[in-house]
Amino acid sequence: MRKGEKYRLPEMLGYVFLDGGIVNAAGEIEGGSFKNLTSRGTVVDLWSDKITAAYFMSRDDWKSVNGLSFSWALAVMGAGKKVRRKSYPDNEYLFKGIGNNGMVIVKENSSTGLQAGWWSTVEDILAIDWELFEE
Repeated sequence: MRKGEKYRLPEMLGYVFLDGGIVNAAGEIEGGSFKNLTSRGTVVDLWSDKITAAYFMSRDDWKSVNGLSFSWALAVMGAGKKVRRKSYPDNEYLFKGIGNNGMVIVKENSSTGLQAGWWSTVEDILAIDWELFEE
């Protein structure tokens, strides 16, 4: 693993990344720490003890990821965060809003304004390029 690369185990909704440093041939972190982007859209430190780190590092079912699924995006919006697809313009994102009939997904673009009641496409639902929107 190298800094900035994102990985996920089959049971993870979010992903793990190395925040600085490298993982050497012995599986030890040099000059950094592992972080986890959770299904709630928060970043947390991982593996504070060597036993847990050794278990996860020994697994061979890690998958490299470039983005995340729509189910992850829905969970993150439910937690109050903003998300976007990598293909969206830089100033465009989705978030959870409240409409006349309950919860709605709102799309906002700083140029065109709000689009309440955003409708997903099959492409959106199957995409794995969702990411957290950072202002």
